[in-house]
Amino acid sequence: MRATEQSRKIYLEINLEDNRLKVKLGATTMYEFPIVSGKGYTPRELGRGGRFATPRGILRVEKKEVDPVWYPPDWHWTERGLTPPASGRNGVRGHLGKYRLNLGQGYGIHGTTSGRIQPGKYSHGCIRMNATDLETVFKLTDVGTEVFIY
Repeated sequence: MRATEQSRKIYLEINLEDNRLKVKLGATTMYEFPIVSGKGYTPRELGRGGRFATPRGILRVEKKEVDPVWYPPDWHWTERGLTPPASGRNGVRGHLGKYRLNLGQGYGIHGTTSGRIQPGKYSHGCIRMNATDLETVFKLTDVGTEVFIY
């Protein structure tokens, strides 16, 4: 790919320190939005090696979803002192908002039930956005869009 073609590609840049997402075209910032990112700790009560942190690195949008269905993972139940269901989990519509950009490995950029966020570090690793901000990002990205998280 030539440098001029590369500079015309939209990509996302996520700054975890500032909890900000930028939509960029080359060196130009087209939009900048507040986000919620991962808590960044390992919960003892789950007894697992995973961390509730947003991964750093270069990811890509693997799938774009409208009205995504959320299937609560085991930690959702364990945090509430409940036993996770053995099988046949029912999905929940609306929990992730109207849009989700799936980044793979269980991570994504999505909304909330209320459509609003208070920026900070309190998700389980996904990036949450205000509904109107997410709609803008959703419309500007394609499957394959690069997402730089640092």
